[in-house]
Amino acid sequence: MKILKVLLVVLSVTCLAACAVLTGWAQKREQGPVITDTKAEVVSVDADASVLVIRQHPAPGVKSYTDVPLNILPETGITRADEILELSDLKPGDKITVEYQTDIAAGESTAVSIYLEAGPDEPAEPGIDIIENE
Repeated sequence: MKILKVLLVVLSVTCLAACAVLTGWAQKREQGPVITDTKAEVVSVDADASVLVIRQHPAPGVKSYTDVPLNILPETGITRADEILELSDLKPGDKITVEYQTDIAAGESTAVSIYLEAGPDEPAEPGIDIIENE
């Protein structure tokens, strides 16, 4: 009789633990997409497939960079200063700030907005020249 009580307690605890794990897993799957806002470098551009691959700067404590493929939708905003750009205007090596959302369940990331940073030989704002004192 004592063994039956112990077995019943162990079975009950196991069931409760399994329910807690499954509930947490289901809640994770029901959460909305994860939003990421980061500085990155353009690795490749496929305008025909509407895909941009970025090299995301590592998080603190992480030593390696992460390459992330992003789907580009027609409503994805691509800008530089006050100028609206097309996906084909981006080139490998460009420095960008990108906001994208990741659908964990689908395993896909989609760009929301992309801002192209000024290049090293270009002024930060259009129409503003940097004058050096001699």
